[in-house]
Amino acid sequence: MSQQNDGVRGVARNTLWYSSELLFGVVAILLTSIPIARVIGPEKLGYFTLMQWWTNISGMVGSLGLPVATQKYMAEYLGRGEAGVASLIYRHTFRIQALVAAGISVAGVLLALVLTDPDYHASTILLVIALAPKMMTWIPSNANNAAERFPPNAVAGIAASVLYIAIVAVSLWIGWDLTGIAAGMLLQNTFELALKMRSVRQWLPAAAPGKLPEDLRGRMFSFSGQSILLMIVNVVVWDRSDLVFLRMLDKDARQLSFYSLSFSLVERILLVPKSFSFVVGSRFMVQAGQEGSRLYTEVALGVRYVALFSLPVMVGMAAISAPLTRTMYGAQYEAAIPVMLVAALLAVTKPFLLPARLLMQATEKQVFLIWWTCLSGVFNVVLDILLIPAIPGSGALGAALANGLAQTVAIGGMWYKVGRAYPVALPWRFVSRVFVASLAMGLGVYAMVQLELPAPVLLVAGTVTGAALFPLLLRMTRALEPEDGQRLEKMRTMLPALVRPLYARLLTYVTLADAMNSPRR
Repeated sequence: MSQQNDGVRGVARNTLWYSSELLFGVVAILLTSIPIARVIGPEKLGYFTLMQWWTNISGMVGSLGLPVATQKYMAEYLGRGEAGVASLIYRHTFRIQALVAAGISVAGVLLALVLTDPDYHASTILLVIALAPKMMTWIPSNANNAAERFPPNAVAGIAASVLYIAIVAVSLWIGWDLTGIAAGMLLQNTFELALKMRSVRQWLPAAAPGKLPEDLRGRMFSFSGQSILLMIVNVVVWDRSDLVFLRMLDKDARQLSFYSLSFSLVERILLVPKSFSFVVGSRFMVQAGQEGSRLYTEVALGVRYVALFSLPVMVGMAAISAPLTRTMYGAQYEAAIPVMLVAALLAVTKPFLLPARLLMQATEKQVFLIWWTCLSGVFNVVLDILLIPAIPGSGALGAALANGLAQTVAIGGMWYKVGRAYPVALPWRFVSRVFVASLAMGLGVYAMVQLELPAPVLLVAGTVTGAALFPLLLRMTRALEPEDGQRLEKMRTMLPALVRPLYARLLTYVTLADAMNSPRR
């Protein structure tokens, strides 16, 4: 029991650190994307978004699966107490990643000069150059994740985001437009790389002279090859590949902005529940290198609390999509409202992706992930071709439907496979009750925001209504059990002192501990 309690505390602590980095990233994106969208307009933003997406995808695919391999194998050997081998893995993958990043950046600059609109040369070239430090940052970042050292990553990410906010503010103020924004990304990525490299040097021992064992090299090569193939097919399903089809099938450049803004905002809001998914998945990597018996218990608990933290967030976001869009982006982005509603509703399953994927990667069973994601990618492309032209004047809505449906099918198939291939007792009853509570909350919030009031007022009122309704509905559905209260109570010490009494009372209320302890019982 003490080991389980330590695991819960570790997940809670690491989730808090990882969430703090992601939360600040959300704040940074909101503080920058809103003024950027308002100042440069949907048409210019659409072109810049497409260039940024191509650049990011090039980096992800060009990484050759090294970041995932770094985390997996460093976690495995750190779990065994073999820090020297973990150090060799880190230095080996970092050297390769640096060479690949340099090559991709040089090729990208040449392609930008030949293929892009001359008016966007400067901003595109800076985006390409910014890719190099970003790719390199993934290695020390995943090294810290492998050791479950989330605070250094959080500090580095927050500091780099502060720098980016300042540069964007100055750029928009003095009229540097997209060039200044791209320069801010370059400086942000470089600064974050320096901080994370320094943090790894502080805890990772120096590698002994020599090379990686041949059997380990073979395993890493095979795993990286499967990871890069998986990453390529993941791009189609998970990372806005719909932008390409949207550009081809709908000539209205504004649709790129409407889709990208909705997709990006949903992704940013999802970062909070996904942070829990990621921390739990990181523990899978460590458990795989130790005792396998606890791994499947961790998976079941992870699914339980991913549902609790993600379902109400996404349903609530869908319900307030209209006042949220109007408040943040203004009248020129009114057409993005239905896109955001659909994107948020169909994203309710997305936080469940990481636990399933990382479980299979931790146990080196990626073959199913590859072929299933390929099939889901084909399904996504077919839906894009059918749905984007089918909705005149709103190709972005068709793209959101295609992407969301393909993701739902992909995640559903992964968890079906997990249930068949692993001895995991998945808590479907709990998940269904939380979903019912979330849906009822969303309907109440949606009714609230239909009132004839200013958008900012509706946004605040809808958020407050959802926050008040959800605990009541959790209690009514009897979703949580006393054991949930005991586990979640361990997070209380991570909260500010002023919030702790309220958090304790809320846990007592939603787990019906007050009713069970009543004298009438």
